[in-house]
Amino acid sequence: MSGGLAERYDVWYRSCDSARGWLGWASAGEPSGVESGASGLTAVQVALVAKGSAAPGPAEGAYVSGAASGPSLVLQGHVAERGWLPAVGGGEDVGTTGRGLALQAVRASLEGAGEGSSVSVAC
Repeated sequence: MSGGLAERYDVWYRSCDSARGWLGWASAGEPSGVESGASGLTAVQVALVAKGSAAPGPAEGAYVSGAASGPSLVLQGHVAERGWLPAVGGGEDVGTTGRGLALQAVRASLEGAGEGSSVSVAC
């Protein structure tokens, strides 16, 4: 950012990792994401906040160096009127809450587990 916008706003951003879900917020060129591992980046969220204001959410854990230890469960929900939502992990909710939209399907995968590993979902 440059000019008048740079004088009035800070840019904050965070990454969504398929194995960990949303990571913490970063700004000012700080790294965001995961250095290595079997998971992948699924989304990036960017926010403009008034200059000098706090991050739009927790800033801890914006960057994870090294691979995750052990396998992790990754879930993705298909919601009525929204379609497939970004994958989540780390105990985050699948689908939406408080919107009255039906969860129609769930995809599950096991990241970082050896070949032949599987996961099943029962509702």
